[in-house]
Amino acid sequence: PREMPDSSSRISENRDRLIDFWQTRVRAELQVPRKAWSPALIDDMPRFLEEIAEALRKKAPDLEPASTVAQKTEVQRSNLRHFSLVQLMLEYKILRQVIFDFLGENGGLARFDRDIILDVIQTAMMESAERYHQIQFAREEADKQRLKIALSAGKVGLWEWSPAKEALWHSENLPIFFGLPTLSRFEDYRSI
Repeated sequence: PREMPDSSSRISENRDRLIDFWQTRVRAELQVPRKAWSPALIDDMPRFLEEIAEALRKKAPDLEPASTVAQKTEVQRSNLRHFSLVQLMLEYKILRQVIFDFLGENGGLARFDRDIILDVIQTAMMESAERYHQIQFAREEADKQRLKIALSAGKVGLWEWSPAKEALWHSENLPIFFGLPTLSRFEDYRSI
């Protein structure tokens, strides 16, 4: 059997080409508008490719907690409301395909190297998804807190009745305005 070229060196030496291929495919396949592209992701991609190359050099994926690239990328992506977690996962998938295509067309790819690349990218995807959800949850909690402060400062209450579910939701301060305990049923509102 023929000797496979070193995948690590090929990734490191062709990093810029891989990034260009990846950007082109992401824009084409996900139809990402130019203005929506996150420069931080592009800036961090060389480091992520170097993490993959380093794992290949060690002949083992470095599965340390939270890649800094994954963290930075997800902070950037989750702060842009027009990007979804699904799109982010598709970007990782496209990166994997670009790396495999490139290595396959330029000397081949050993199965062991393929498995290491898969492990590194899968770990980054899992870390990214977790980080994305943490940031989204923190944003939602901050939004709730701002709404609560605004309602209180404005001496305003909100309520919503869902006839289909026969469920009532109201802001914490609404019953206080009426001098009532917590209103939990539609009948409670009829008595007002």
